Amino acid sequence: MKTDTEGKRQHILEIAASLFSKFGFAKTTLDDIADAVGMKKGSLYYYFNSKEAIFSAVIHEVATKVFSRMKEAAATAMTARDAILKSVESGLRTSKDTTNVIGVSVQVKMELMPLADRILKGFHEDLIKYLSDIIDQGIRNGEFRPCDSTRVAHAVNSSIEGIERGASYRDSILGIQKFDIEKVIDESLFLVNLILDGLRPGATSPTMPSRN
Repeated sequence: MKTDTEGKRQHILEIAASLFSKFGFAKTTLDDIADAVGMKKGSLYYYFNSKEAIFSAVIHEVATKVFSRMKEAAATAMTARDAILKSVESGLRTSKDTTNVIGVSVQVKMELMPLADRILKGFHEDLIKYLSDIIDQGIRNGEFRPCDSTRVAHAVNSSIEGIERGASYRDSILGIQKFDIEKVIDESLFLVNLILDGLRPGATSPTMPSRN
């Protein structure tokens, strides 16, 4: 059971998330958040010492939920490949569902992305470790050929981020408020499958350019 302080803190995060989504991070002030919550700004400092701290907490909540759903999905997989694909789909869908609840627009998503990236540095490191562990499991059971699992994990993550950001940027240019998550998932799974195809035993390794 949550304490009164925890409950109030959660309420502040929910209200702040809605304001960030509607107006953007730059235009949302602590006064706006305090007014929407129904408290004085001075009282708000009891729970958070800055707007950045509130936003950071919002992003961490989303990331924690996404990571948890990814692991739940992977737990139902019978193979390492399936675990990665289920994780990718679940992660994208949960992230989208979470932002849909607070009505985030494509334009606001583009504004917040650089700040969210800085806040989520640790999460990204954990994600790479999570993916590389699954790949290592696939190597051990003979599903994948020996490879640099961390490098492959980075490739998988970067591919997905590129597709998602590309969709957000394209839709912001076209004035589309919500990008098509099903299309993003389909394109992401297609690309990840191509990467994983290269890990099959007997698959030819790509010729790497010289770093001299």
